[in-house]
Amino acid sequence: PAQRVLLAWAIMDTLGWAWVVRIVSLSGLPACIALFYIPGSVRFYIMKKDYRAAHSIVERIAKVNRVPVPDFYTVEALQGNCDGFISDATLVSKRLSCTSFTQLRSVASSLVPLAGVWFLNSFALSIVTFYPLELEKRYPEVDDSKYKIAFALGLGGILGSIVVLAMSFKIRRLTELRAGLAILAVCTLLVSHLHGMFSLVCVILVISHVGMSIIFHGLYTYTPEVFPTRVRVTSFSICQLFHRFAPVFSPYAVTSLSAVSFELTGLVYSAIFVAGIGATMLLTRETFGKALVEDSESDTDSDSPRIGKAGGYTTVELDPIKRTSSEVDTSTSIALESSVVEPPSETLSPNGPPRVTSSGKPSYSAVATV
Repeated sequence: PAQRVLLAWAIMDTLGWAWVVRIVSLSGLPACIALFYIPGSVRFYIMKKDYRAAHSIVERIAKVNRVPVPDFYTVEALQGNCDGFISDATLVSKRLSCTSFTQLRSVASSLVPLAGVWFLNSFALSIVTFYPLELEKRYPEVDDSKYKIAFALGLGGILGSIVVLAMSFKIRRLTELRAGLAILAVCTLLVSHLHGMFSLVCVILVISHVGMSIIFHGLYTYTPEVFPTRVRVTSFSICQLFHRFAPVFSPYAVTSLSAVSFELTGLVYSAIFVAGIGATMLLTRETFGKALVEDSESDTDSDSPRIGKAGGYTTVELDPIKRTSSEVDTSTSIALESSVVEPPSETLSPNGPPRVTSSGKPSYSAVATV
């Protein structure tokens, strides 16, 4: 955002707004080209039975971490362990796709308040787009005030990214949501009511955009983590629907309230952020440092391995499997598991010789530590 503001500041008065749009649009071209070279996830390739590509991704991860790929993690091992499981999982997935909305009832206690947070946050953030124009009226003596205000917001976005990068592995998801909303509530109130130094208002705008970075990181991280795999995409889509719907009519509310006074607008929209904090109080499940829920029935599975970087590790799973804490706390691991109905067989283990399972439905698993 800061770069776009500087660009507009430099050429708007000479070349006009059309050239600003053209140049900004062309800046996205490298990202479009890069999309063709970004690999998919290990899980995606396994579900597609492209085991060679899945193995290649792990090789790249190992190369970045400067460690070798374990000998037992091979294309042949993936194919032997996953073929039967993927066939069964595909059939189950087709059956579940028709009932995903029915299954949403099991996660309604999280979905309803979280969708409310998405809506309230998006609704209240519409006031930010009015800051340059409204504050320009308040500070007519400041040259190019609207550009300076927009630049302060863009600078806050850069600073917010740094803050999120430093804090995202240290604070809980719900705490992050509430902190971002609280910062926005306070800053909105201050910006709309302060009539003092212009530089002080710009500093508050920078802090305000830091709050925006925090809340967006919290929402985009917490939302996919809190829902089981079966309804994760559907639930996230519902939250996005509320997120996109709010700005459709929120600007009309800003315009109507600002016709009375911008101070009133700031007070109302600050209260909306506070309402968002209240909605987070209805969210009871913390996801930081915990496993992704593969099924709603495993919601309370406290023994499943954790994800995140709280202990210097990350775990990505096709299905959660039980491991000791020492196995998940010391490495980056990719766990794959499948089950077939056959006589007891052997389970591939990275920590010693093969062992015979006692279950009537033996589990074939491969755990790669990279």
